[in-house]
Amino acid sequence: MAVKLALSSVPIFQFVPATQLAKLGGIARIVEKRTGDAILIHDEAVLGIYVVGEGRVGVYPPNSARPLVYLGQGESFGEMSFLESSKASATIRAEMASTKLAVFLQSDIGRLVEEDALVGSSLYRGIALTLSKKLRATTGKFTSEMQKAGGLLQELTRRDEGGEIALQTLARATGEQNKKLFSDIDDCLKMTEALLRRIP
Repeated sequence: MAVKLALSSVPIFQFVPATQLAKLGGIARIVEKRTGDAILIHDEAVLGIYVVGEGRVGVYPPNSARPLVYLGQGESFGEMSFLESSKASATIRAEMASTKLAVFLQSDIGRLVEEDALVGSSLYRGIALTLSKKLRATTGKFTSEMQKAGGLLQELTRRDEGGEIALQTLARATGEQNKKLFSDIDDCLKMTEALLRRIP
């Protein structure tokens, strides 16, 4: 099964020299999923790093029927679990009839890194930058949603003369959003520590 994806265009591989990209391509395993198929399930084991080759996937937070974000061609997931050897923090589902993924098993990457230290240092650098951008995007989305919520609450306060409903709603919304943001920041700190332990 072929996938039209240039590894050089994948952000987590952006620092890997061209000669080493062929080695990474050699360990990629291609899988195909249909709309709605689960690729990863929250709180279950993650086999490695996944790169979307064709199609699109949705990232579903725990207990959510809606995806938080969509990932398309060249985008990756599973990096956090790869670094920490942890379970999936979200459920990932295919969102298109034919979604193809390149899977880089943790065991295969480990062997390749042992054989070629340049692959390891380049890969970890790419992962660090990619995760930093993801955190920045999540923070931006959080800020945007809080501004929108603030506008709606102002209107609610105007209509709710006593202000009791508005205050309760604000407290609940702020608490949930802060919990998510702090969780993301904590994940980022853990990943940074994991990266520092791996890079000489």
